[in-house]
Amino acid sequence: MLKSKITRREFLKGSVALTGAAAALTFLQLNSKKLNATEVYTPGWKIEWRPNMCAFCANVCGEVIRVHEKNGLKRPLKLEGNEHDNYNQGKLCARGQSGLKYLFNPDRITTPLIRIPGSKRGEWKFKKATWQEAYAYIMQKMQGIHPSEVIFLGGWHGCAQYRPIMFPAIYAFQTLNIWGAPIQNCVGIEHIGIHATFGYFNTHDEMVVDFENANYILIVRSNASLTGISTGRAHRFGEAIKNGAEVCVVDVRRSEAAARAHKWLRIKPGTDLAFALALLNVILHEKYYGKELYAHNIDFLKYHTNAPFLVVKMKHPVTKQETWWLMADKVDQNGKPSPMGLWYKHFYVWDERNNKLAQLQGYLNHNKIDTQGNPIEPALELNEEVRKNLLEQLKKQNPAIEDVKTAWELLKEKTKQYTPEWAEKITEIPAEDIREVAIKFATKRPSAVEPGIYDARYANTVQLRKVLAMMQAIINGHDNIGGYIVGGEYRHKVAKFWEWLNKEGFEKIGGNYVKFPLGFPLENALYPTMKLPGMFLMLDWFFGLIMPNSQNPKAVMDYLQKGDPTLLATNIFGYQNIEVLASLQQWLRFMQNPQKEEPGVALPAFGDYGWDKAFEGKLQVNGKTYKPKAIWGYAINPVLGSPYGDKWKKWMEEAQLVVFVDTMPTDSNVYADVILPDITFLERDEILGKGNSHHLAVIERKPAVDKPIGEGKHAVDQFFEMASGMIGAQIAQQKGLNPMSKEAFMEGAKYFVQIACAMNGWDYKEFSSKVFGALQEGKPFTYALKEFTLEEVAKEAGKPVEYVQKVLDQYGVYNIEPLEELLEKWAIPEKIPTSLPSGRVELFSTLFEIVQSFFGYFPNWDPLCAYVPLRRKESNLEADEFFVSHGKAPIFSHTGVHTLDNPLLVAISEWKKLPEIYYRVWMNPKAAQRLGIKDGDLVEVINTKDPNRKMKAQVFITEWIREDTIFVPFNGGTEAPELHYAVRPPKAARHVDLVHYEVEPVIAGYTRDETTVKVRKISA
Repeated sequence: MLKSKITRREFLKGSVALTGAAAALTFLQLNSKKLNATEVYTPGWKIEWRPNMCAFCANVCGEVIRVHEKNGLKRPLKLEGNEHDNYNQGKLCARGQSGLKYLFNPDRITTPLIRIPGSKRGEWKFKKATWQEAYAYIMQKMQGIHPSEVIFLGGWHGCAQYRPIMFPAIYAFQTLNIWGAPIQNCVGIEHIGIHATFGYFNTHDEMVVDFENANYILIVRSNASLTGISTGRAHRFGEAIKNGAEVCVVDVRRSEAAARAHKWLRIKPGTDLAFALALLNVILHEKYYGKELYAHNIDFLKYHTNAPFLVVKMKHPVTKQETWWLMADKVDQNGKPSPMGLWYKHFYVWDERNNKLAQLQGYLNHNKIDTQGNPIEPALELNEEVRKNLLEQLKKQNPAIEDVKTAWELLKEKTKQYTPEWAEKITEIPAEDIREVAIKFATKRPSAVEPGIYDARYANTVQLRKVLAMMQAIINGHDNIGGYIVGGEYRHKVAKFWEWLNKEGFEKIGGNYVKFPLGFPLENALYPTMKLPGMFLMLDWFFGLIMPNSQNPKAVMDYLQKGDPTLLATNIFGYQNIEVLASLQQWLRFMQNPQKEEPGVALPAFGDYGWDKAFEGKLQVNGKTYKPKAIWGYAINPVLGSPYGDKWKKWMEEAQLVVFVDTMPTDSNVYADVILPDITFLERDEILGKGNSHHLAVIERKPAVDKPIGEGKHAVDQFFEMASGMIGAQIAQQKGLNPMSKEAFMEGAKYFVQIACAMNGWDYKEFSSKVFGALQEGKPFTYALKEFTLEEVAKEAGKPVEYVQKVLDQYGVYNIEPLEELLEKWAIPEKIPTSLPSGRVELFSTLFEIVQSFFGYFPNWDPLCAYVPLRRKESNLEADEFFVSHGKAPIFSHTGVHTLDNPLLVAISEWKKLPEIYYRVWMNPKAAQRLGIKDGDLVEVINTKDPNRKMKAQVFITEWIREDTIFVPFNGGTEAPELHYAVRPPKAARHVDLVHYEVEPVIAGYTRDETTVKVRKISA
C-alpha cells in the first residue's frame, strides 16, 4: 500500500501560500471585519487542525479543518485531505475543499420550518418554528396514518454512515416502503453483479481496488468512479499511471479517464456486455504461447470458487424451461429437505483423488475436504467416461436430470459462442483489439477491472458487471495486491460472523449451512442484523423482514395457483410492501401474457418500483386501494434524482403529510409541510467506521465551529427523538398516560434503545446507561452514541479509552489493525468465507439461482453469464436521431444542491470555462454539420420511447464523441426557488427531464440510456 510521503509540517511549508489564504478569506467572508493574508500569518494567530470526514459523496474522504484563533475569535479557513486516511491519503477534490462554503452558505436551512396555512406545496412559503412545534405538528398529522401508508426516502447518508441507527429507526417506525435512492440510480444495478460473485453489498467502497500496484487496468464505462466521484479511487488510479500501469478505457467518448489511457476503445453505446463476454471467451478458450490464459490461477479456481461444483440440467418446475441448477441438498427455513428450498446444506464435486462423488459443506471457504473431513481433489472438468457414469447414477435417483457438468465446464460452453468476431459486429470494436485487451489482462498481472459506479443505464448492466467480476476472479483471484482488496470494516464483519458460526452458529441453525433469516424477528434473532456482512445483510432483510413468507407453502401456492400475491407480499409487520406487491402483480400479468407485458422485479427491495401505481390509486389489496399518505425524506431530492420527476411533485401535492430532513432548499422539499434542519458534516462530533479503508479503522469528526449554525440538529438525533416521541405516545395511550409527556418520551426511548441494541448486538445495560445519562444531563443522543462507540473501539483494540481518544484527536483516524495483519488472518476466501450462501467466490451465482427458482430463467439473472440484447433501436437511425449516453460532471455531486448551489464551485466552474463542457450536450462535428447546429446553439432533445420526455440545452461540439451518439452531462440543473448560486436549465442540461421510466428486472435499476433521442435546433 502506498504510504504518505509528506509530513504535516512539510505540507504546511509547501502549500500554505499567502495567495491561497487570501483567496479562501475572500470566498468565505466569515465576519464583518475582512481579514487579509498578512493578518492571518502575523504572530499572534493560533492554528488548530480538527479532523473530519467529507460527506459530499458516498466515498467519505478523511479531511482536516484549519481553524484560526486570535483574541478568542475562532474561524475555520481551509479544508485539506487527511494524510493519515488510508483511503484518500491526503487528497481532497474540489468539492471536498469547498465544504466551508456549504457550512456558511446563506441559503442554508437552519431552523425548523412549517408551511404557512393556505399556501400551496411547491411555493416556498414557510414560517420558522421551534422543534417542539415541528414535532407536535408531525405527530398530530401522523394520527390515523398506518405505517403501510408511509414511504421513506433515504439517500446514501443514512445507509453508508448511520445504518446502525437509521435501520433501527425504520424498524421502530415499521415503515418498510423504502426508496434507497442509490440502489436504483447509482450503485445497485451494476454492483449486484459484483456482489453475486464476491459477496459485498454495502456498495460504498467496502472493496477498494489496489490500482497503484496493478500492472494492467481495464475501465469499462466507469469514468465517474475515477474522475467524477471518488477521490480515493482517482488518487490510486493516478499513482498507477505514475508507476507504469497500462490502462485501457472502453467508452463512447473520450472521457477524463480515457484521456489518460494508453488505449481508448470508442464502443457503440450499451454494447459493453458483448465486449466483456468476448474477453471472457478469449481468456477461457484461446491459448497464449501454448498455455491457457488462466492456468496460473487454477488452484484458486479449484479450491476457493464454486467452479468445480457440479451442475445439473433440469426443467424449471413452474416454467418448464431447460435450466441449469447447482447439484445441492437444499432445505427450507426449518431445515427440512426441499427441492425449492433457498438454503444450501451441501454441494457436490467430482473427487479426482478418490475417483468418486464428494459431498461438500454448504457454507465454507474452500473445497479441500468433504463433509467427513477427508482430503479431496475437485475436478474442474469431467472426462466423458466419468460424466456418462455419473449421469446414469443421477438419473436413477432423479429421472428429471438431463445432463451434468461442472460449473466451469458450463461456463466454457456458454462462452464459446461469444468470440471477438461476434462482438465486433455488435460493439464496432475490431476483433484484434478485443483479443489484445484479453491477452494483456490475463498476462500483465496483477490486473484490475474498475468495478464501476453510477451505471444505471441499460438492463444488461447486471450481467456486464458480473462477467467483469468473474474475469477478475479467474485472472487475479480475490483480495490480492494489485487487484480487489476488501475493506477492513467489511472484512471484520465477515470474520466475526465466521467466528460465531464456528463457535455456536452451525449447531443453532440446524446443520452445515447458513439459514436465513438470522436477525429477524428481533426477539429471537440468532445473530445481530447490523453485524451481518455483505450479501447476508441483504438476504436477511429481504427474506426476513420484507418478504418473510417466501418459504411459506401457502403463500407460494396462493400466488402460483390462485394468482393472489397478498400473503407472499406481506412483511414482518403484517402489511404488504408496495414494491413487492406491485412486482408480484406484474409477474402475474407477465406470466399470463409474456408477449405484451414486461416482467416484474426479482429482488424488489429499497426501490420505487410500483410507487406510481400506488400513488395513482391503481394498487389494490383485498379489494381496497393501497395508497401512501405520508412521505418522509432524508437528504434526498426525488424531483431531481428520479425519472418520476414531475410525478413526484404531484404525489407530494396530494399527500397528507410531507416531511424532509435536509440542510438546503431543494426541488423536492419545497413541497414539504415540515422541513427539519440537519447539521452539516462540518458541525458533527462523532466517531464512525472507516469502511473504505484497507485497514480496520475508525474516523473522528470534530466540528469546524464550536456551535452549530442556527438551530439545526444531527439527523440521527432527530430520528431518535421522533421515534421515541411517536412510539412513546402509543405506549402512553395504552397505559393511560399523557402522550406528550416526558414520561411517555422516555418509554419510547427505552423501546428504541432496545431495538438498536438487538439489531447491533450491543449490551443494553451499557448503551442505555450512556443514552439516559446523556438525556438527564441535557445532552443529545449522538453524544451518548459517540461515548459508547469510543469504548467499543477501545475494547476491540485492547487499548485504554483515553489512548484511543488521543490518537483520534491527533490523527483523525485510528487504525485498529493494519491491512497486512488482516490479510494474514482473514484473507477472503483463502482464510475465511465470503458472505455468499456458499462461502466461496461464486462463478455460478447462488443468489441468481434463488431468483431463477422463483421466476424462471431470464438472461438478466443467468447464474453464470448470458448476452442480454438491448431494448432499443439498433440501426438505421434517422438523420436527427442519436444514441444517448450520460455521465457525471466531476465538480458537482449528482443532485446534491450542497454542491450545485456552492458559490465556490460555481465560480471555479465559470472561471475554468467548464460550463461549455459540463453543462452542454456533446455532439460530434459531422452530426452537427448535418443538422446545421453550431457550438453553443440551443437544442431540444426528445426521447423517442416517450416524446413527452424532453429537455433543452446548449450544444458542445467535439470530436470526443461518436457521430451517432450525444452525451448529456448529469449535473442537476436545479430549479429550487430559494437557491441563489446554482446554474439552472437550459444553461445546465437537465438530464432527468429526458429520462423515460423503464427498469430492468433484477432490482428495478433505472435504464436511463436504453433509448434513442432526436435532436432539433431551437436557436443560435
